Amino acid sequence: VMDEAPTALLLFDTNWQYRYVNRAAAAQLGTTVEALLGNTIWGVFPESVDGPFWDQLQQAAREGKADTVESFYAPIGRWYRVDAFRTPVGVAVFIVDTTEAHAVFDELETSQRELTESQRIAKVGTWKWDVASGAVAWSDETFRLFGLDRSFEPSFARMELVVHPQDVGPMTTALNVALRGEAPYDMDIRILQPHGPPQLTHVTGEVLRDASGSATGMLGTVQDVTLVRRADRELAESRQLLARVSTIAGIAAWTFEVATGELRWEPENWALWRLDPDHFVVTAESFLSLVVEDDRPQVAALFEASGTNPSAGYDVAFQGRTGTGELRHFRTVGEAVLNPDTGHAERVVGLTLDETDRVRAMEERRDMDAKLQQAQRLESIGVLAGGIAHDFNNLLVGMLGNANLALSDMPPGDPLREPLLGIEISAQRAAELTRQLLAYSGKGRFVIERVNLSRIVEEMASLLNAVLSKKAELRLALKAGLPAVDVDATQIRQVVMNLLTNASEALGDGPGEIVVRTGIQQVDHDYAEHAVDGATVEPGTYVFLEVSDTGSGLEMADVSRIFEPFYTTKFTGRGLGLAATLGIVRGHRGAIKVYSEVARGTTFKVLLPAAAGAQDAVDLAVPGRAFVAKGAALIVDDEPGVRAVMRTMLSRRGFDVLEATHGEEALTLFETERARVTLVLLDLTMPRLDGEEVFRRLKALDPSVRVIIMSGYSEENVAQRFVGKGLAGFIQKPFRATDLYERIAEALGPS
Repeated sequence: VMDEAPTALLLFDTNWQYRYVNRAAAAQLGTTVEALLGNTIWGVFPESVDGPFWDQLQQAAREGKADTVESFYAPIGRWYRVDAFRTPVGVAVFIVDTTEAHAVFDELETSQRELTESQRIAKVGTWKWDVASGAVAWSDETFRLFGLDRSFEPSFARMELVVHPQDVGPMTTALNVALRGEAPYDMDIRILQPHGPPQLTHVTGEVLRDASGSATGMLGTVQDVTLVRRADRELAESRQLLARVSTIAGIAAWTFEVATGELRWEPENWALWRLDPDHFVVTAESFLSLVVEDDRPQVAALFEASGTNPSAGYDVAFQGRTGTGELRHFRTVGEAVLNPDTGHAERVVGLTLDETDRVRAMEERRDMDAKLQQAQRLESIGVLAGGIAHDFNNLLVGMLGNANLALSDMPPGDPLREPLLGIEISAQRAAELTRQLLAYSGKGRFVIERVNLSRIVEEMASLLNAVLSKKAELRLALKAGLPAVDVDATQIRQVVMNLLTNASEALGDGPGEIVVRTGIQQVDHDYAEHAVDGATVEPGTYVFLEVSDTGSGLEMADVSRIFEPFYTTKFTGRGLGLAATLGIVRGHRGAIKVYSEVARGTTFKVLLPAAAGAQDAVDLAVPGRAFVAKGAALIVDDEPGVRAVMRTMLSRRGFDVLEATHGEEALTLFETERARVTLVLLDLTMPRLDGEEVFRRLKALDPSVRVIIMSGYSEENVAQRFVGKGLAGFIQKPFRATDLYERIAEALGPS
């Protein structure tokens, strides 16, 4: 039985050796029964000798029973209550572990201290009344609120010494009503103070009942509400005043209590802010949540400044979001209300006005003025850009045409063909730049062409080598026979240049390799949905451009941000190149995939949709269609270089060539040579008479005359001006001989 007992039992003989130890004792002492039996107490626990426990054992041996001892045993870190008795063979010891009881007691003591401190901070006292005895217990804070000390013995009978005589009767009635369960005990009573006027106190209580439902007592709180009730009275007066002001001015008033931080709205505020009073709790914080984040600090400063500088009024404009989600402009004005005795700010009264209509009208006027100025600037720049493009196109006609003519005269193996091809390609690139100028000026647009991606990279090879680091090795792995892509060639060249520049910078000052690959890739639904970063592409056949470097590589955090504008991992740079690249690729319904490993390099893979129904791009260098040259061709252009190169082009195909430097000369020459002229090549932009007016007069002279318009503007821009007027064709400057022959063949019809 003793072995299974929960109480620890130890038996010592007269030599203080352990003669019996039950399991509970061994467990409490953190050892085993075997380790204790036969050993002396000092052999196992030497620290227990010369302490309270040892004194207790000695007392039991002398007197038969020792006093109960409760102490903390440090080696084990626990509390024990010990009883010791003398036996015929020695001393018996009973040990009870009281550690948990001590913890509960300490927690209860701590809670009591915290409760007392909380009541002091909150200035809320508690009381308890026992119905049977009439005894009343008060907390320390209740004594303080009543102005009494602990020498006063509270009871229900002595409450008349504390409560104002006029309030004793109502208090007694309220208590009886609460005991009957008819209403809660909640009222204001006046408490007599030893010194000074009565103090207005708010008292609440809850009835305590036994199992049968009979009232056994009450437990409640008491709080000084003198200042609160005074504030309520003053608030009612302020509300009346503000209501009158709001009615007259048609604005919404509010009040902010400096001491409590309470914000109160007059009814007009709900309509002003489009809010439901049943679902929005008005506080300074909730009001600030309506203010846009950028304006919030200056509005919040109003509440803070009202206490530190009460004499200063304020007037602040801000933006706020109403309950319906609409962003509107508001203005709030107000001033502090001072206490006449202290001169301190007690509250702030303010008015809020909705100025959205006025502000928007001002913004519209400013926007209109700004747009007008911007339009004037852009118009000036556009005129300049258009003029430059027009003149530059005329120069390019000579460059491109002469290069093309020279190439047509050279045998395939001539060493001069390569430099002339370079001139021709450069002129074509310059022509693309003029198209961008025309697009900027509003007189052109970017042109989508069907091109071969590998061919674009090949044409750029020498230029790419020039912009790369001297230690970088460029290797091209371009697939032949790629499907064509419908792109703006100039923008795609910019993509290639941006990616090569980025790869070169990734190599830094050290050597490395940059590989440019092109190829074909089938994109399925899974790849389109999960593998392409930040873009939505349709499954299908894509042509890819891949630029790889052996540079420093990127961290994963950088890979996710490299396409953000102005984000760069380099020491210098604007961080715009990759952002522009992504915009161009997405504009072509493509996407970019990035692969990177730190210290191993980075690969950018650009995917562009293959053109529908075309396996390869059209070779722009194919000869023009055949036609039979009859009679004379009239060239009308104010630029001598244009006329010169066109004269050569037309003469080579068997035309007699007539030239006019302006519209009036052209009309005179046409009337004279009408029988010979079978074709007119007419510039659109000329002095005196423009091409459109010359065309109209030519058609009046001879409705059957075939006229090809020449212009640096795109065909779409020009064609709409000649719809239904019998225009034979259009050619965009600059052009090659083959381009011109193609247009002439179309204008003259089959040979």
